[in-house]
Amino acid sequence: MKVFKRLFIGVSLFAIGALSIQTAEAKKIQIQKNALPKTAIEFLDQNFSQEPINFITEDKEWFDTDYSVLLNNMTEIEFDKNGNWTDVSNKTTAIPTDFILPAIVSHVKTNFANAHILKIEKDNRQFEVKLSNSLELVFDNNGTFMRIDD
Repeated sequence: MKVFKRLFIGVSLFAIGALSIQTAEAKKIQIQKNALPKTAIEFLDQNFSQEPINFITEDKEWFDTDYSVLLNNMTEIEFDKNGNWTDVSNKTTAIPTDFILPAIVSHVKTNFANAHILKIEKDNRQFEVKLSNSLELVFDNNGTFMRIDD
């Protein structure tokens, strides 16, 4: 009988925990530009001031928040909780390159003159760049070319 009680209590606690996690999942809401972190607002003003914003979403998870901005020209910019860009992409149109490390821009222009950058994604270790010719290039944090990704 004690085993059954313990098993019942264990299963009950697991179910309650699972429900708690489910209700604490990401909450995505639409926000205005002025609700973005200051760093994100400055990035948009410096690099995309001529392009109207379609909408901005704030994605809150348990321990993290990120932001996504969709522009009229279908460029999507993602920011971390501090407002640092993590991803800039457009499926068909070249993205601006003023915010990209000069070494990366130079490498693309020199080695892939007929291609333009459609997407750049950064994390703590590297940059991943997708070109209009479907190649994906990987650079380290200093902008040094590492490899072509497949």
